[in-house]
Amino acid sequence: MLKHLFDKKHQLTIGIVVLVILLAILTKGFTQFKPMSKDAVAKKGLEFMTELVLAQNPNAKITLEKSENYHGLVKTDIDVDGEKIELYISSDAKVAFAQPLLIDKSLALEKYPKAKTADVKLFTMSYCPYGNDAENTVLPVVAALKDAVEIQPHYVIYSNFPSDETEQKNYCWDSEGKYCSMHGLSELRQDVRELCIYKYNKDSFWKYIELVNKDCTNDNIETCWTKPADTLKIDTNKISTCLKDEGLAILAEEKALNDKYSIQASPTLLINEVEFDGDRTSEGYKDAICAGFETQPKACSQKLTADIKGAASGSCN
Repeated sequence: MLKHLFDKKHQLTIGIVVLVILLAILTKGFTQFKPMSKDAVAKKGLEFMTELVLAQNPNAKITLEKSENYHGLVKTDIDVDGEKIELYISSDAKVAFAQPLLIDKSLALEKYPKAKTADVKLFTMSYCPYGNDAENTVLPVVAALKDAVEIQPHYVIYSNFPSDETEQKNYCWDSEGKYCSMHGLSELRQDVRELCIYKYNKDSFWKYIELVNKDCTNDNIETCWTKPADTLKIDTNKISTCLKDEGLAILAEEKALNDKYSIQASPTLLINEVEFDGDRTSEGYKDAICAGFETQPKACSQKLTADIKGAASGSCN
């Protein structure tokens, strides 16, 4: 609710930003600009948020977590009852932005923490069209970075879906409705099969995804899934046994990851536990993943031109 209030009432739109800049130029307002210290700007930001929040909730707890200089602005992290709010404030403490508009798109890559090897998790639903688009778009990235990083497949698991308990038998693995999928039980079973293939035939996994996305639908997946598996010489009996014997444990692990990272939508890509929100193209995915390395692998310099259109921008949630 706080974020909604802040976004609606206090985030400057592009049009207002442009208007403010034009008025400042016309009135020579920039000549009166008086920068302040980072700490002083952060204090002003905290005072602003405190006044805003307490007007709505007098019992709220507001604290300044940290502040840092950010390309001519001061970026502040303010905690409001456990919710982190990022505020970008001009260095004269007169204008605040809930989100900066990045002219230099490379700055968006700064948000990913660095690691010796980037940790990459892609959450999809096996029959979400947007998730399938993301999988297909990430295939060239897998090929380019195969020796440098492992892109881990994971799946979006809901509980108590749909809300009508009499319908849950068509969407959920269990009678309690703990493990469900948006597009039905057939999708959920395929999620588990794909995780079994990843567990037992990791080297064939992404090729399998490419083939199953092309050859099979949610309506015929119960019989069709074996066709690409046979093509890749994957032991279908072993995968069927995994589905039967390990399915519940696999789903419990997936649901725990979903809860840990508050996953709701397919696709969701996490890089070092930070959600990707860039261009859904092979090059966009590759650049973001490479930004998660302390020292980028040589393969990161490779330009991926195979994707012309890129993945659709929507999601299943």
